[in-house]
Amino acid sequence: MRNLLGLPLGIIFIFYFSCKKETTPDVVRGFRFTSLAEGRRSILIDTIENYFERIQLRDMEIQMKKDLDSKSEAMDDFKNHLKESVLEFDGKEKQRISELLDEIISEINSLNQTILNKKDTIRLIKIKPNHFGRGVFYTRQKNIFIPSDQLDDFNPARMKETLIHEIFHIYSRYHPKKKKELYQLIRFEDLNEIN
Repeated sequence: MRNLLGLPLGIIFIFYFSCKKETTPDVVRGFRFTSLAEGRRSILIDTIENYFERIQLRDMEIQMKKDLDSKSEAMDDFKNHLKESVLEFDGKEKQRISELLDEIISEINSLNQTILNKKDTIRLIKIKPNHFGRGVFYTRQKNIFIPSDQLDDFNPARMKETLIHEIFHIYSRYHPKKKKELYQLIRFEDLNEIN
């Protein structure tokens, strides 16, 4: 009788472990891969630089690839367009980026331990390249938007360099005094806004 019970339990045990998928964590040392729902919420928030108040009608037309009547009438459609561009990372994409993030974090921390604040989380959001174009990463708040074509045509060196560049944008956004000093190092100067 014991042998008869052992056989089904053994089969269940083997089946469970052979079917179990390896998963990549959604959080990697201060960086989080967003779910589809979180990404769609995050793409619509900008309380720091007021993107949605500042965007011009022509910019919206370019991103949506269509003529619009007025900014106020088109804003809901524009926000829906952005929401619909958000995608979910798959396990392979998370794994590749996680490996790069480990390198990036180590390199940044070797230069300065305060750049990546351990209390903060930078969200990583996968998007279709439909509003800014292929290969265009961008940041908003503490979010890095990664175009899907760069994950499909994955180049580790280019991805690493671009993620470091985007981390700089986030750091400089939240540290305006340092931003000015850093930009002066590369001889950039503030200009008045052009209307």
